[in-house]
Amino acid sequence: MPSNKNAIIRYRTLDRCLRNTGRRYYLSDLLSACAAALSEFSGKPQQVSRRTVLNDLSFMESEAGWGSVGLEIERLRDEGGRRVYYRYADPHFSIDNTPLSSAELSQLEQAVVTLSQFRGLPQFEWIESLLHRLSFTGDGQTPQIVGFESNPYLRGLEWVEPLYRAIRNRTVLRVRYRSFRWPEPQTFTLHPYFLKEYNSRWFLFGLNAEYGHPTWSMALDRIEDVQALPQQPYQADETDWEEYFSDIIGVTHPAEGDVEEVVLQCDRLCGRYVETKPLHESQRHRWQDEDCLEVTLRVMVNAELESTILRHGEGMTVVRPAWLRERIASRLRASLRHYAVPAVVPTAEEQ
Repeated sequence: MPSNKNAIIRYRTLDRCLRNTGRRYYLSDLLSACAAALSEFSGKPQQVSRRTVLNDLSFMESEAGWGSVGLEIERLRDEGGRRVYYRYADPHFSIDNTPLSSAELSQLEQAVVTLSQFRGLPQFEWIESLLHRLSFTGDGQTPQIVGFESNPYLRGLEWVEPLYRAIRNRTVLRVRYRSFRWPEPQTFTLHPYFLKEYNSRWFLFGLNAEYGHPTWSMALDRIEDVQALPQQPYQADETDWEEYFSDIIGVTHPAEGDVEEVVLQCDRLCGRYVETKPLHESQRHRWQDEDCLEVTLRVMVNAELESTILRHGEGMTVVRPAWLRERIASRLRASLRHYAVPAVVPTAEEQ
């Protein structure tokens, strides 16, 4: 089946004309109808050639089109015998009512798998209905064979859709936000620019008008209220967000941070994991021997990098920079203090 947008618009327009039994559609009428539909879609005047429409009609009748499912176009002459008009042999036929091919079903199934990632998010309830109505085995009992990481109970998810809409519509916002660092919530005027998910948590980035900070970040689970300010002029985004996140792991961008070469050593098990799932796009690695993988990153050191190193526990060691090595060691020593075994005082009976 065709994938070109203009072609699809023409086929659907021709389909609508050919099944209309209340009017005769001559070739000039079909040309005008297709041109009007394309003009409405593009917002600019469009023209369609006679050859294009004739080729479209031939394609629709072919096996590659809808001929295999019963499409048949009649070419009838008017009373004078001079002009030909077109219509379906079966007035009840429509390309909208034809079954999907196996290839189309496969493509639709892949699209639904992708949409499943949004299950549970507010404003995406329609996906649940769609997934229940679509069945690719015909019995309505298709098992789920792909699972995506999601947490529908995570706070702040209700802000994803309205914030996305504000970014698309370039709407200034008034946001009340409660940081873990502040005793009371604070309110900011924000020009929203970008939404990013990391580690199953959503973050909003934008221009904080009060501080003049163009890449201010807010965790959505700390937002308490959002109000649109449609009358306030919106300041356009000048940040290249792909570049902004290219030198970090996660979402924390150090204000004074510089890109550094971070060298790590991994034992055999950790090395196999990191080799197949790189920590960052800059990662370079080589096996020094069968029990030690050396990993080199070009990144800014931030909280997410430190958490990643600590998550690998005894399997990963910082080689350099020296200051990061000492910071990780200090954090590990502090953590070990929580696991110190208290001295056992013998009871009177034991004495």
